[in-house]
Amino acid sequence: MSLNSKRQTTYGLPHLYAISRALARLNIVPRSLPSGRENVPLLEKVDTDGIAAEWVAWCFAWYRQSSWTPRSRKHSLFKLLQIGRWLAQAHAEITRPEHWDYGVAADFVAAVNQMGRCNYARCHCQKMRGGNE
Repeated sequence: MSLNSKRQTTYGLPHLYAISRALARLNIVPRSLPSGRENVPLLEKVDTDGIAAEWVAWCFAWYRQSSWTPRSRKHSLFKLLQIGRWLAQAHAEITRPEHWDYGVAADFVAAVNQMGRCNYARCHCQKMRGGNE
């Protein structure tokens, strides 16, 4: 079975790469296995298609300035981008948080109550289905 086999789970791979690095440092193998992961900053690889550029800029500025934990910042960034996709479809004129009013907020609450797990998100369930919602 190869490392890229469909049967290979991702749970064991981090350990495999760690062992590979250790073996390379001990000169038991000539070099470690490539992890296949590029060290690209999150803001450079996040999908912003379908979101107003001004909303994206605001989200990225918030992300850079937030003092929250990295995990909370990342989760919140993805939620803000999801909101941006909804805005682009439902209220294209809203491109900044200060543009929101009571009506937009009420529409958003109604939309959230109707949203499925992946509505307006670029998440793994869309990839599994092979398309966009």
